[in-house]
Amino acid sequence: MKYIIDAFAWIEYLEGGIKGKKVYEILNSDSENYTLLITIAEVVSKVKRKSLNHKLAYESMIKNTKIFDITPRIAKEAGILHAEYRRKMPQF
Repeated sequence: MKYIIDAFAWIEYLEGGIKGKKVYEILNSDSENYTLLITIAEVVSKVKRKSLNHKLAYESMIKNTKIFDITPRIAKEAGILHAEYRRKMPQF
């Protein structure tokens, strides 16, 4: 399996939330795990504002996932795909 770990998932994982357990399982599985470059900025900002360890957050993302950036075209396609899924599954 392949997973993109988004900012919400990272925050849950770093705070040890219930949903963070699923992220822990994914990170410790044989799956391919990715994080968007912009997600690093989002997570570090959120963690810093909560007075948590932003260095640990950064190192966790770098160490546990492959970091990648996307093109504007891919971002547009992702937005279209997201909208289609939301229409079918409002809680997506």
